[in-house]
Amino acid sequence: MEISADTTTLAVGDLVTVTGQAVDIGLPYFQILLKDAGAAEFAPLAQVTYENKIQGSADVSQVLELVSAEGNYTQVVITLRARAAGSTEIAISATGEVHSSQGYMWSGGGSESLTIIVTSP
Repeated sequence: MEISADTTTLAVGDLVTVTGQAVDIGLPYFQILLKDAGAAEFAPLAQVTYENKIQGSADVSQVLELVSAEGNYTQVVITLRARAAGSTEIAISATGEVHSSQGYMWSGGGSESLTIIVTSP
């Protein structure tokens, strides 16, 4: 998985768009994970399928909130709104069909984490 954002520093109320690109994973199910500064581990924000279905979302961050998520066969695009000053790490993982020497199998991978910093207006 590859991850990118249109910005990594924003003010409260601003929007950020994060894109996760599936690499060699067919029929991906994307997991969006957030970890606020000071949190022990990542928490699942939402799962989005290649058919553009959100299969569960949770309010897991004090810093960012989910506005929208769209998935397809190659990527997921997430729009988040900054709701409080602080920093949050975001990561995206995907599971799906992966081709191997034994044929296709269900597997996946995850992205590096990206830190989003939110400042007071």
